[in-house]
Amino acid sequence: AYAKASLELTTRWAVRCKKYFDAHRSHFQHTQALFAIVQGGRFKRLRKRSAQQLAQFNFDGYAIGGVSVGESRNLVKHIVEYTAPLLPEEKPRYLMGLGKPEEIVMAVKAGIDMFDCVIPTREARHARLYFFCSARAKGAKLLFGTLAYRQSIITNKKFEADFSPVNKESRLPILQKTSRAYLRHLLAIDEGLGFRIATLNNVEFYLELMNKIRQAIIKEKI
Repeated sequence: AYAKASLELTTRWAVRCKKYFDAHRSHFQHTQALFAIVQGGRFKRLRKRSAQQLAQFNFDGYAIGGVSVGESRNLVKHIVEYTAPLLPEEKPRYLMGLGKPEEIVMAVKAGIDMFDCVIPTREARHARLYFFCSARAKGAKLLFGTLAYRQSIITNKKFEADFSPVNKESRLPILQKTSRAYLRHLLAIDEGLGFRIATLNNVEFYLELMNKIRQAIIKEKI
């Protein structure tokens, strides 16, 4: 009952927002898009009702909300997989707050187009870096096909004397020239440059991940 009442409030807000947006669209100079957010908690019936209600109002895009606030990963997967097909096929589909590489791949397979998440920068601040690797590498997580990745905590002692580049495969000179040992030192003393370098690594990883996903879709491999 609480989830149902919350959903009805969300729908009322969405309708009010859409009416205002349409009435003042000229002020936005066609540079902004308005997305509706499908809610409903873990209840399939409410998710379906939310999607059907919001689809009537022809928003620019549709988002799945409420799946990154403590639910189990299996429940999130279940919600995304049955909610995504309910959204208008001709409009962008946006998943809010999820961003682990395997979660992105799962969501893309379900029909999601867009994402937002703090993981690339937050993980960088905690010295956790993402790298593509062989599917056979220690700690590797398989994404699709033979594409795999691993995560390294760069402040671990094993990197103290590792003078190899942070990422020799990077297109960014700073990641090619900075050693892992030096990055470890920067992060250990809370030097801002270390956070910047780690963030650049993770953001580049995610950009490349999305590029690989797009190419796999084009080639019908995902």
